Amino acid sequence: HTGIAGSSMGGLISLYAFFRFRHIFGFAGVMSPSLWFADRAIMKWLEKQPFAGGRIYIDVGMKEGQKTLDDVMRLRDLLEAKGYRNLRDLLCVVDTAGDHSERAWARRLHRELHFLLGLKEERVGA
Repeated sequence: HTGIAGSSMGGLISLYAFFRFRHIFGFAGVMSPSLWFADRAIMKWLEKQPFAGGRIYIDVGMKEGQKTLDDVMRLRDLLEAKGYRNLRDLLCVVDTAGDHSERAWARRLHRELHFLLGLKEERVGA
């Protein structure tokens, strides 16, 4: 019932903590993670980690740059190879208008929380 979430470097550490302390965290929100840090060392480390039960939400904004988008897509693929299933225990969101900012993360936060907490999203005006 305990989760961790963050954006940028906070997203990176949330991803690390979810796998490193899988006995504590049941979900992780990973918004615009700084996967580039330490020459992308997190990716090599993650490849060696076992599947950790729980939900993972990851996102990225298209305006964050192609390298950042490629890193997040690689992360998504790595998690799927570990056994995470799209829309069940993994949600990867690409925000076409998003950049690396608090405003962009705030706009996506409701979707993150609904997914991680297993809540049904309510559509306004639908």
